[in-house]
Amino acid sequence: LASQRIDREAMDFLLPYVRRQPRSFPGWVAILRVLERSSRQDLYREQLIHTAAVASDFGRHREALQWLREAEELSTEAGVTADLRRIYRLYALHYESLKQPYRAALYLRLAIAAAREADDNTELRTLLPVYAYHLVKNFPERADAARAFCYVLDARGARLSAEATRGGLAMELRQYERADTAFTDALGLRIEEPERRARYLFFRAAARFEREELEASLKDLEESLKLRPDYHDAQNLLAYALAVKGADLERGLEYARTAVAANPTNGHYQDSQG
Repeated sequence: LASQRIDREAMDFLLPYVRRQPRSFPGWVAILRVLERSSRQDLYREQLIHTAAVASDFGRHREALQWLREAEELSTEAGVTADLRRIYRLYALHYESLKQPYRAALYLRLAIAAAREADDNTELRTLLPVYAYHLVKNFPERADAARAFCYVLDARGARLSAEATRGGLAMELRQYERADTAFTDALGLRIEEPERRARYLFFRAAARFEREELEASLKDLEESLKLRPDYHDAQNLLAYALAVKGADLERGLEYARTAVAANPTNGHYQDSQG
């Protein structure tokens, strides 16, 4: 009883502190240690997962893996499959940060399999593009397999996500004609969010710029900035494209200065400003 009273007092002190400073890693670890001694295994399991997630921001990847292993055992015993999916995603995140892409790929596949078993389309629409990018980034020879995941997205009724992912993969592989086609197809679909449309216009503009279709690229960038005037990547590329064209240089320089002011450490922005 005395131990339980001490634990309650510790929680009463720690919770307000951590809520005021939600990114306080020591605070979350302290709560974890208190819950470890309690009888509430469900709260302890949740705290293990949450602390492992927060650990990513502090580079504490190996500690996070230990907490995830314990959370995985508890979730398996309790039959909480939703927690297991979260755990697999976090495993992949930490192994990617530790530069262990094979293990990261393994856990992404486990997360995808669990989402399929639960018939969770929302989760699959998130995981499949992540896995596709992971393959292209770490295993370029598996680009065809990555594209196959885009077609799975199509089958799950997420054509917009599929087209955008195809375009992103093509840009990663420097296949700019394919990227242009994919983003054109995406832009032909219904896009309700102006920021999302602005982003796809920017990516198509980038593909067209690489293909030396300067006028088409400039047109896309102008339209992108109408939808999202503070889109600094679009401002930067527009400034660079105008410099290449040798036209409207003052306006281009103003865009470049705006982009650099928003992100002064970005080398690409600084190059455009000259």
